[in-house]
Amino acid sequence: MNKREDNFYSLSKSRKGLSAIVANLLIILLVLVAVGVIWVVIRNVISSGSEQIELGQFTFDLSIKSAYVSGTNIVVGVRRSPGGGELLGMKFIFSNETESKTIEKMVAMTELDERTFTFTSAEISGMNAGDEVSVAPVYSSSGAEKTGTPTDSATISGTTPEDGGSEVIPICGNGALESGEQCDDGNTISGDGCSSTCQHEEGSESPYCGDGNCDILEGENVLNCPDDCEVPSSCDGVWNPQDIEDGNECDGTPTPNKCTPSTCTCDLGFYGDDMGGCAVDNPLDTGTIFSVWNHIYFDSYNLPKETVSDFMGNYVNFSDSAEVGCFRINFADYLIDNDISYIRLDDSLGYPNIVAGNNYYIWEAENCGL
Repeated sequence: MNKREDNFYSLSKSRKGLSAIVANLLIILLVLVAVGVIWVVIRNVISSGSEQIELGQFTFDLSIKSAYVSGTNIVVGVRRSPGGGELLGMKFIFSNETESKTIEKMVAMTELDERTFTFTSAEISGMNAGDEVSVAPVYSSSGAEKTGTPTDSATISGTTPEDGGSEVIPICGNGALESGEQCDDGNTISGDGCSSTCQHEEGSESPYCGDGNCDILEGENVLNCPDDCEVPSSCDGVWNPQDIEDGNECDGTPTPNKCTPSTCTCDLGFYGDDMGGCAVDNPLDTGTIFSVWNHIYFDSYNLPKETVSDFMGNYVNFSDSAEVGCFRINFADYLIDNDISYIRLDDSLGYPNIVAGNNYYIWEAENCGL
């Protein structure tokens, strides 16, 4: 073999080695691409399966039993069937050919519960008989608040049903006067779940002197029902500084002293002024709003951090604002990542008219210091 043939042989051999390397690299590349495609498919299947599992755990069946116009309002009756997880509330979607309005009612319903909701003309302006209303569940999942898809819809009727609307099972102690209830003061006793001062059974006599209950909400007091109401001996209409030692904070005058006449104690939101009257409590907390979102949330660096949840169930009002209402606090929490606490307000009476920079005041009672 001459020199030229030797060089050609060496070059051919090098090309064959290079081709083998390239082929191996292409095979490796194709394998990596295939693995990536397979992983994407598997991930989508897993994700889809997870969503199906979660939806399976939170299957709510809310049905609209009635929807009708009542004066200038619209009344919607809802029933919850068995199943589902923790229902926090509902979203009602009112719609017609030109617009749609969504209103959230954060009222929990247990299984087989039935409730009626009244929507004012201010909330659903433009909605009338013949329009549609749908209901969707708001529930808790993995610690987060989520909204499901609508489970039922109905056409709003222009007349009240013959049975007066959806049959509502009264819930004793929820503070709402419902069908079949003569009163509901929000206080419950164990056993039957009924208020100690309210009778809910149809045909029951409530109140009446001699039943052992001092039913002030129904008109019984120290003046017309002494058989039931045990009045402190020092509650005689004349204030004596020593009266407070007997547990009295005032002397029985309900207005303007804000005193309960059967016990001579100040109502919630007031305290004894040591002169026989009741003065307004000081606010539990006050500060400046940092930001507002979704109409019903506001945060503030003035709110406490570890103890802000203690404010749930209390009330808040505002200054330097067009808002004059007193709103119940439904939820409160501290955001560690943002180092700020926030509050969620009850919107059953409408959205609060507040903006950043307004001052807030938190009170124990729903009078909000007024």
